[in-house]
Amino acid sequence: MKIIFITLLVLAIAFAAFYAIRQGIFDAERVRLVRMLTNNDSRAIQVARAIEAGVTEKNANAIQNAIGKEFVVKPESRSVTLAWYLIEFFAFTHPEHAYFDWKDNSEEIAPEFEDMLKKHGISERPDMELLRQHEDDYYSDHTAFPVNLAHYAPIFDKAGLALVTLDANWDSYYVFVVEKSTAYAWRNVTIEDPNKEDRLIIQIVTPPQEDLSKAQDLDEVFDYMMSSPGRIPVPYSASLSLKKILTL
Repeated sequence: MKIIFITLLVLAIAFAAFYAIRQGIFDAERVRLVRMLTNNDSRAIQVARAIEAGVTEKNANAIQNAIGKEFVVKPESRSVTLAWYLIEFFAFTHPEHAYFDWKDNSEEIAPEFEDMLKKHGISERPDMELLRQHEDDYYSDHTAFPVNLAHYAPIFDKAGLALVTLDANWDSYYVFVVEKSTAYAWRNVTIEDPNKEDRLIIQIVTPPQEDLSKAQDLDEVFDYMMSSPGRIPVPYSASLSLKKILTL
């Protein structure tokens, strides 16, 4: 009986350690963010740790090799360097990530959201005729991005998912999809850069609460959708679900 108890205790401790590592509890904030964003992609974590250590003459080549020769390291900013790495290696290649220029319209935006929906096996789609009508109606005041978000976010929400934006103070949009529980834990989080000038801002997209076909003023819908509930501290863990943690 004592042997069984000790065996179970050892297993419990081992699992707790495994869980803590996969949640990034012992990691720096930007590395923990990468665990959440990439679902513990080992190469991305390696790169994030190298960037977090800071670029010096001694490790510049190692960081460059980890990131890839096609990417330009920015020693003065860990946040911007990490953001551009994520765009380069995830936004353009992974169906759960997307990167949009502020000038993009629904022809460029919709296919990216379609890939996200397909990745999660979601068959529902927005009314594209209504979406394009709203895009035309509000073009003078808004880019196409919030219009598309307003039409796609409720579909993800119904499936237990959320759209989240990553901002490094640029005029474009990095969007990714995660489980709602994870998104809620990271809502309106800001990770400051050591240089005190740059930062990473993570913000959840709040889906509209009204029928868009009956909405009288979409300006109010857009304001509500992108409103910030108040800045919160960086989570102590990546806040991934157990299913995600166990996915190797």
